[in-house]
Amino acid sequence: MMKKVFITGRTGLVGSALIRAYESDSSVVVISTTSSDLDLLDSRAVDMFVARERPDVVLMAAARVGGIKANMDAPATFMVDNALMQTNLMAAANKSSVQRLVFLSSACVYPAAAAFPLKESDLFSGDMEPTTKPYAVAKLLGMEMIKAYAAQEKRDWVSVIPSNIYGPGDNFAEHSSHVMASLMLKFYLAIQNGQSSVEVWGTGKAMREFTHVDDLARGIKLVEDNYHSPDSMNIASGQEISIAELAEMILMTSGFKGRLLFNSAKPDGAPRKLQDSSQIKNLGWSPKINLAEGIASTYSWLEKNLPLGKVRV
Repeated sequence: MMKKVFITGRTGLVGSALIRAYESDSSVVVISTTSSDLDLLDSRAVDMFVARERPDVVLMAAARVGGIKANMDAPATFMVDNALMQTNLMAAANKSSVQRLVFLSSACVYPAAAAFPLKESDLFSGDMEPTTKPYAVAKLLGMEMIKAYAAQEKRDWVSVIPSNIYGPGDNFAEHSSHVMASLMLKFYLAIQNGQSSVEVWGTGKAMREFTHVDDLARGIKLVEDNYHSPDSMNIASGQEISIAELAEMILMTSGFKGRLLFNSAKPDGAPRKLQDSSQIKNLGWSPKINLAEGIASTYSWLEKNLPLGKVRV
């Protein structure tokens, strides 16, 4: 019997990778949407869509996401929009008796003072990094909703917590991108404009863990196929690097000949975000794409697609 899988966020970084992963499985029928097809903020539209399509599995890859600046500029938007999207989709899935749903959370849900590597048991043990706290609170709400539906309605739903995700098709928009894509765009434009330097926010000392989006998609599919608990699960590569080292790697990849300027007046964000991925690794998952390979392929994708207008900037 074919399994019908509904993936939100079709054109997004994670959504498009999930489509690639699931369409390679001959036992799966994939349906997917973008915000222009289905507005997840419209509860009635979401109810009608899910009731009509009757998916066996829902993968919630759509979200309002952004880097530190975007979160600081619009905290209410990030909090409210994400809370509404996940509430509407989970409510619709429950009404239509969707037994399997995977909710994508974020590493920013972990307490700022938690010990590393971050374990799923650390959740709710302290306050979060203030620059992304409103977004994190919305994601924590979604994770608790997963547990609540499991307890009340006996739904076989699960949350996953990815690390920083990157890859071809990322959001490179100047005011809403995450650090990897933001730096890549800066180097690309610096080369095109003949600049002598590139500014990097913060001191460069903050550490980040990066997982290629195709590795994440494999992990999510593995969880969906094999993990049956409302308790959250990390999916993170263990490929940790400082922002300064990351900037140097992208500089070398891009061929930029100028200098790096670290602006310590700008926030670093959380000092570190390394996650414990022992649970997902016990299921048989491990990353296949190392950071150097991933950076090279992603930057190459940017170089090819930005001139064609196929990059969100």
